[in-house]
Amino acid sequence: MKIKLVIIVLISSLVMSSFTVISVYGKNDELDTTLLEEHEGGLLDYTKMYGLEREETKPITQNRYLRSSMPQKNNYIAIMVEFPDKTGTSLDDLQTLSKAEAVMNKGNRDMITPYGNAPIISLKEYVEKYTYNKMTTQTTFFPQDRNGNVVSVKLSKNRSYYMKKSSSNPNGYTSSQAVEREKELINEILSKSKESIERVFNASDLDKNNDGKVDAISFFVEADKVTEDKVEWSDLLWSHKISGMNLNVTLKGKKVDTYNLINTYDSNYLGGVFSMNQGTYGTIIHEYMHVLGLVDLYRYNSTGNPVGFYDVMAATTSYNPQGILAYMTSEYNNLGWNNLTEINRSTSITLNRPQYTNPNEKRAVKIVSPVNKDEYFIVEYYEKRNKVNTSETSINDGVVVYRINSKVKDGNMNGTTTGRNDYLYIFRPNETGCGKGEGNLNQAVLSKNGRSSFGKPLNTTSGWNNDTLFYSNGTNSGITINITSSSSNSITLDINVPIVQGDGTTTKPYLISSVNDFDLIRKNSTKVFKLLNDIDLSNVNNFQTISNFSGTLDGDGFTIKNLTINNQSGFITNLSSIGIVKNLNFENVTITNSNTSHTGVFGNVSGKLENIAIKSGKISNQASDNGQYLGTGAIAGVLSSGGIIQDCYSSANVTQGINVGGLIGLNKNGTIQNCYANGTVNGGKKSSGGIIGSQYFISYSQYKQPNNVFYDISKTKQNEAVGMVYGSDKLTDNKTGKEGFIGVDLLKQINLDISGINEKKLDLTIKANPSTSLNKSVMIKDLSIATYNSATEKIKANKVGQTELVVSLPVGKNTMTLSSTIKVINSNIPIKLNYQAHVADYGWLEEVSDGKKAGTTGKNKQMEA
Repeated sequence: MKIKLVIIVLISSLVMSSFTVISVYGKNDELDTTLLEEHEGGLLDYTKMYGLEREETKPITQNRYLRSSMPQKNNYIAIMVEFPDKTGTSLDDLQTLSKAEAVMNKGNRDMITPYGNAPIISLKEYVEKYTYNKMTTQTTFFPQDRNGNVVSVKLSKNRSYYMKKSSSNPNGYTSSQAVEREKELINEILSKSKESIERVFNASDLDKNNDGKVDAISFFVEADKVTEDKVEWSDLLWSHKISGMNLNVTLKGKKVDTYNLINTYDSNYLGGVFSMNQGTYGTIIHEYMHVLGLVDLYRYNSTGNPVGFYDVMAATTSYNPQGILAYMTSEYNNLGWNNLTEINRSTSITLNRPQYTNPNEKRAVKIVSPVNKDEYFIVEYYEKRNKVNTSETSINDGVVVYRINSKVKDGNMNGTTTGRNDYLYIFRPNETGCGKGEGNLNQAVLSKNGRSSFGKPLNTTSGWNNDTLFYSNGTNSGITINITSSSSNSITLDINVPIVQGDGTTTKPYLISSVNDFDLIRKNSTKVFKLLNDIDLSNVNNFQTISNFSGTLDGDGFTIKNLTINNQSGFITNLSSIGIVKNLNFENVTITNSNTSHTGVFGNVSGKLENIAIKSGKISNQASDNGQYLGTGAIAGVLSSGGIIQDCYSSANVTQGINVGGLIGLNKNGTIQNCYANGTVNGGKKSSGGIIGSQYFISYSQYKQPNNVFYDISKTKQNEAVGMVYGSDKLTDNKTGKEGFIGVDLLKQINLDISGINEKKLDLTIKANPSTSLNKSVMIKDLSIATYNSATEKIKANKVGQTELVVSLPVGKNTMTLSSTIKVINSNIPIKLNYQAHVADYGWLEEVSDGKKAGTTGKNKQMEA
């Protein structure tokens, strides 16, 4: 009997995307197989390799307005086709159709697996189970004669015509012919089955989502046994899916845009798609669930398994397909097939073994922390799978814990080994890095008699820790889970969720103790906040800026460490006129902005900054701006006229921008008092200054002259406090805009000679307008080497040696320090020069500059230097 090709038209099933053909082949070179999309658990995707382009289509969704209690019916159609040059088992004979019916519709048969016989769950049964009987899918085989008997399509071309061209197959295709050959194949099949399909189904049966396209169609190519078939990876007849072929034939006016072509092999032998011996029908189920709205949960172009065998959309066991996680069948895509219990506070809860009959069964619970409402955790009862390899299931029944990142929109397809772009991630022991996906999935479940607890409270860990329920950026959620009891069908557990401390008022501010708490600030930007401790952001690669803040943030003297910001303005983008940030330190700040926006730890300051310290770091703006009013400063990119910066300092380096300043990039006549800068300042494309890149006066007003504002001339590498002044003619008090600053510079090395110049006046340069005297204190670390006379301001040498001199300048609540090295010598003491020479008959001699000798005798007659 001739080999048949079965086309299963999955009407309402395989919802895939539609595409437009783009011709890319003009020569007989090899197809670019690097463009193949390999889908773990699904089919190889030829769309890119063939140069086609995808248009997104809608999934088939449940019609919730139907009042019937019956499930919504979708259709799955199969068409059988023969190649004229092949003989073998037909797909339209009664034996093969019986197997196909079992796989697609009826079940009620056993599948032989390497681990024993397992009952088949058909596609129809699978859909009914995981949709909680809200949908069903019926497979119908085509073509059918007038009596309803399935009869194969007779193709006009031999199977060899659709195989690669070679010396033994001159009738085959070249790479440039592959697309047209496949289009020719599918058009012929559809033409010869069109009448039969349209006789049975109307347009609405074919297009349940009403997007103008047949919901799904698959071509199953019956071939030789798995061990004998000569079709190879990436060949035209290799199992694949494709979209965008722009086929000529329509069905009831609906385009056939997306389809599967599957090499079924021989269904009477191991590995055939419809075989009862390790049949490979799980892939069909995986692809069909796309039609109903589910998304792939594996990474397309990266290593690691964020989900693995826990969901059919992540990895498919072809002969015994696994189930679907509870969140995906409930809230993903608003499918609503079952319902989740949501909690946001500590509680005890019992989860039950799922029965898939009552959509309200307590199979899983969703934990939403008030700290981060974009990412949440699911705790779900998971049954160990039977009749599969031990590497494809958990070690026992228990609960599995996973994280959902609602900000990711494409499942796990764009996931990487950082875990940041994974939609769903399952927690597991022995993970090798934050979200890497290389830990032990078999031991991921929690159980009373196994790993019974998971998670750590806040403030017990620093940085990423795999023993925590961590967010995608690696920070600890503080949620803990503890199994307290279990039975054969239920598990009871305590879930502890950190509470938000405070209510955001002046008397009871929100308390900030971890990076996740910054979400409270973002979402409640008018409230009052207070830090409880230092916060290390080393695991946050790009901190999400606090866009607008008009509340109060009190750092209480604590430090935010390792803040890294890319292409955003700063820690806070805009501090409003009523916003206050005070008593807060920053250490090892890195801000790199390429956008045309003001840049600093605080981007635009219209409110008040008080007692802010930038202890170390680097700030730069790399934007190419043709204007001249873009500011980059350590503390503030721009200070507006109503803004106040008081008792602040920065030791960070400001290295690039338009107007670059040690404290402020652009000042619009704001108030500055009791501040200093001693970090390097350079790279201003328009101007650079030790304190301010540029002064910019917009409206007529008096100059708000800075008070007690210092900069270290040497360390900032700036001779002037202000780079440039724009609009000085608008100052009504005849000021220039450069008054009020004090530049200081201390000689870096003081050389004294006990026998010569043994006393020098402190060399401290003061550059001030107007001139001023400084209230300073001077300290020498080793007074045995030198001393300082505050009355005469002179340094006197005491003995030979080296020590450090420190000048301290009180600047409001802070102290600015400058240091110098004191080096003392005694020029009357000759410097001893030691050397050795080996002289004949004298031995080794040690000569010193005072003429004395010491040595040992020797008999070497050679002179050696």
